[in-house]
Amino acid sequence: MAVTRTLFVSVFIVVLISCKQCAARSTGDIIKNDLDVAEGFRIGFDGDITLRMPAVISRNVIIIINGIIDPHHATLTVELPSESGGQSCLIQYDFRENILNITQAADGNVYTTYTDLQISPELSVGPTFTLTLHARVDTSNEHLLGVTFNGNGDGDSEQLLCKIQNFEDIDKIVIKEGVAIVNSLFYKFK
Repeated sequence: MAVTRTLFVSVFIVVLISCKQCAARSTGDIIKNDLDVAEGFRIGFDGDITLRMPAVISRNVIIIINGIIDPHHATLTVELPSESGGQSCLIQYDFRENILNITQAADGNVYTTYTDLQISPELSVGPTFTLTLHARVDTSNEHLLGVTFNGNGDGDSEQLLCKIQNFEDIDKIVIKEGVAIVNSLFYKFK
């Protein structure tokens, strides 16, 4: 009887430990107002959505973020903060002007491209978006992130390059404003 009871308690503890991971959220829609923690995601009280990199960024890594725009904001703002305290790569899509701006982490220069996406603040639910980041190293060994924006499936914007100090200096993506829902996050490491 004591052996059976001990075996039952051992099995119960193992099941309990295994199911502790059952509480983790699926990687389905991450809603800004939902403060639950999901693996790889952190939603701050200020509304920022932080997405941790699963590994160090290297040449030819592709990061794709799909979601729904919050039309009540003037811009969609995404930051790739520098872990060493240097300047961050800042990506801003201005809804009113239909302009995508990239502020370089390496030198602070701003580059701009225009898009055709029309976003009205009267919409209760914003259009979908896809933000793609493609890590590359050029012939002079500069570390670059190629950034494209696609709103409502209208096609990718012209690619803008964000110069960064080095890939190891970035371990997260922070969505500051303009996003209601992150539907999916995809990393492709080569």
